[in-house]
Amino acid sequence: MKEIIRDKKCEICGKMYSKAGMPSHLWRSHGDGRNHKCGFAKGYLKLIGKTSWNLGLTSENDNRVLQIKNTLIEGYKSGRLVTWQKDTPVTEKTKQKISNTVSEHVKNDNWHTSGGRTKHIKFTSKLAGKVDLMGSWELAYAKYLDDNNIKWRRPTEKFLYKFEKLRQGKGYYTPDFFLIDENTYVEIKGYETEKDRAKWSQFPMKLKIIKKKEMQELNFNIPS
Repeated sequence: MKEIIRDKKCEICGKMYSKAGMPSHLWRSHGDGRNHKCGFAKGYLKLIGKTSWNLGLTSENDNRVLQIKNTLIEGYKSGRLVTWQKDTPVTEKTKQKISNTVSEHVKNDNWHTSGGRTKHIKFTSKLAGKVDLMGSWELAYAKYLDDNNIKWRRPTEKFLYKFEKLRQGKGYYTPDFFLIDENTYVEIKGYETEKDRAKWSQFPMKLKIIKKKEMQELNFNIPS
């Protein structure tokens, strides 16, 4: 992915943008776009009677979106990409706006409260080989499986489920672990949403949900 160079400063608000991105910023933030009900690209496509290629697609149901997501994540981790907010103080007004947005998403079951804080962890299992885990809970469970010689693997298969609050009314779900000898999938779950319950109720295979209480009963060293 081409690196975005933000070397143009907006004379009105002082934010940095690329040369190509500045016109869109001026229209959205300081021009007629302030009263527009949809984004610049979305509004243009609507005018010409077309839709975006990625409408309704997510990293869960489309490999192209997943690849873009992973490329951006690696770009920000390596420092090759930076956001315009870098080294910019966040005002109390902005903090409150972010808090209100998150609260609204949580209320509508469109937000996983721990997702933004979950770290990707590289782990080499004696049973499953090199795997990429999401957070300390999954790491603790992987170590538990290894210590007890329970054969497992990291699932890659996707299972279709329906959920009316998704844009297309459906999505794809992949549990966290698969126990080979037990022929059972395992989901490590902290915060539970309505969407999670839809996934689990429609899952066609044997599925075990392990929550914080169960993790503590297994004497895992997990964060409180």
